[in-house]
Amino acid sequence: MIKKRFITDILSTVASNLLVVISGLFSGFIIPKMLGVTQYGHYKLFSLYDSYAPLLHLGFVDGVLLLLAGKSYVDLKKSKIRSYTFFFFLMECVISLLLIMIGIFAFDNYLKLLLIFLSLDILALNITSYYQAISQGTMRFKELSIRKILLSILKIILVVFLILIYHFKIVPSVTANMYIFGLVAIDISLTFWYVYTYRDLTFGERVPLVTITPELVQLFKNGFVLTISFQVANVIVLLDQQFVSIFFSNRAYSLYAFAYNIISLGLTVIGAVSLVLLPTLRKLDVKKIVQNFSQSLSYMTIIASLLLSGYFVIKIIIIKVLPIYNESLEILSVSFPCLLLISCIDIIIFTYYKALNKHKYYFMLSCFVLVVSIAIDYFTCILFKSTVAMAAATVIIMTFWYLISEMYFVFVHKVRWLKNFIYLIMSMCIFYVIEYLNYNYFMSFMLYLSVQCLVIFCFYRYELKLLKHK
Repeated sequence: MIKKRFITDILSTVASNLLVVISGLFSGFIIPKMLGVTQYGHYKLFSLYDSYAPLLHLGFVDGVLLLLAGKSYVDLKKSKIRSYTFFFFLMECVISLLLIMIGIFAFDNYLKLLLIFLSLDILALNITSYYQAISQGTMRFKELSIRKILLSILKIILVVFLILIYHFKIVPSVTANMYIFGLVAIDISLTFWYVYTYRDLTFGERVPLVTITPELVQLFKNGFVLTISFQVANVIVLLDQQFVSIFFSNRAYSLYAFAYNIISLGLTVIGAVSLVLLPTLRKLDVKKIVQNFSQSLSYMTIIASLLLSGYFVIKIIIIKVLPIYNESLEILSVSFPCLLLISCIDIIIFTYYKALNKHKYYFMLSCFVLVVSIAIDYFTCILFKSTVAMAAATVIIMTFWYLISEMYFVFVHKVRWLKNFIYLIMSMCIFYVIEYLNYNYFMSFMLYLSVQCLVIFCFYRYELKLLKHK
């Protein structure tokens, strides 16, 4: 499975993702300090609702991804794709205008501005997602990488600009609205960049919409379940934050969201795998896809478990640079292993469901997990009234989700699962024990890596030898 091009594509995308992480670390530590806890809470509320943007493409983007996955760009029927593009632009503009009207007439003050920002950003993000689906499906990862690099550079420039206007007293303070406005402007700018990059799929002769109406309907039908599956998964991941934003103070939510923002940076590093994996798997038959599942999950578990060592570096940065967020460390120390669990679920397991066209089954599983998650989070919130308890509940939910999502492959395709699961639990236990021992940061970092490497060698000698010879 791991062919030369596959590895090259992953390395290229990981490299751009690393720059995203550098940008994320730059803004992730400076922006919270510059905004303060309250204003940072306002920004994270915008970010939370912005993450639901894919719901408003109604499955069209994922339908395009499924249609094009594994196809060559030169073989595309461009006149038909231009019609898809025109239709999607029109639909998203109407949705965005409706949201803006609701914001203007139904809300006041901060919420009005928040909804207007969200409306504009959702328009930009969904149009960008459409072009990215074309890039991903046709395996043109260069465009994806360039876009991420540009996004990272522009975000760094934005943060530097905000620092300068505050330093030279051009503004008395930096507010969440200033930062959000800058982010929305960046997203809109990059949307125009994508329009130019794919101008041959945007402008020119089009097939009349009336002649492809059945195809448009089919794109929605094929993609809707996938989109809803992704969003249900997204809701499960964000559910604890949603509860904290409703039942706790803005300060408590800000600290909680800060901790999970750190985890999301780790997910960004290894998220490149899923981008490359889907179109690669779609070129294989079912037997080969299933044969590679356990091995792919092993590699992802190893990578993500090693990334847990980053916690001990982040811990000292927060203590030394961002002492006002020290309270978030208690949350982060409990929730950080979610990085390992979510990586395996979202990047490997969900991608394999998509490759096998079993996203409807995954959707039903995720709905069940969502119901269980709501119950657990609600009772945790009511009984313990603690954000740390909410973080612990999330780890339990993610472990349950991992197990139930993997069972399809275990029972239907008889894949081996126990070794990966035992290693995953051991990795989490190693992390918690070393954090509990509370050694100095460097010793904790080295001890975790040393123990983890020893366990990896004991568990995965065969897999590592196999990887070496590919």
